[in-house]
Amino acid sequence: MSYQVVAALSPVAYDYNGFVTSRQAHDVGVSNTQLKSMADAGVLERVEHGIYRFEAAPGQLSDPTFWRWLAVSQGDRHGSDGVPPVIVAGESAAELHEIGDFWARGFDFIVTARRFTRIDDVRLRRRTVEPIDVDYVDSIPVLTIEATLADLAGPDQGADLSLIGDAYRDARRLGRIVRPERLVALLGRHAHIHGFSRGDGAALLDCIAPNADRVAA
Repeated sequence: MSYQVVAALSPVAYDYNGFVTSRQAHDVGVSNTQLKSMADAGVLERVEHGIYRFEAAPGQLSDPTFWRWLAVSQGDRHGSDGVPPVIVAGESAAELHEIGDFWARGFDFIVTARRFTRIDDVRLRRRTVEPIDVDYVDSIPVLTIEATLADLAGPDQGADLSLIGDAYRDARRLGRIVRPERLVALLGRHAHIHGFSRGDGAALLDCIAPNADRVAA
């Protein structure tokens, strides 16, 4: 293992919380053999097939989500249309935002184009996402608070409305609901599946968080 190999990988790892994919390594001229040598020497940890982490990198609470996002996205945070091709969603997004008390059943991502993964606990949902509904937590693309709450109320998730209400109140307490009108609009897409008129996001929000102190949308 040479200084040149470490020097080539370090800027990549710096941008990705200490992680690097084999594809990123190849892009800077580092081979699989060199990656294996670094892992054998204890400089890198092999986290998953094609995913490595510098042993000296500081750990983060988001590491389990981050490396799975990295494995699926290969580090693309923006995409050709400005929307990240892989976005943390559902209960995984709520966990990153530190709202609610969900029992995550794996790692949930929305993808904007067809993708595959071999990671057992990763779920990919293909869907269009608007740029205004994307945020970043620890440099990971994630649905905004408003989009996360609406996603949890959608048919893909089936989350209990009382749990979504708890997440909503957490977000309000933290001052994180900054666009109540967007939340109502997004909830309106799912109102009919909860027995309300199509598009009536205000009624669904009233059901999720009755008598909550909130800004009128």
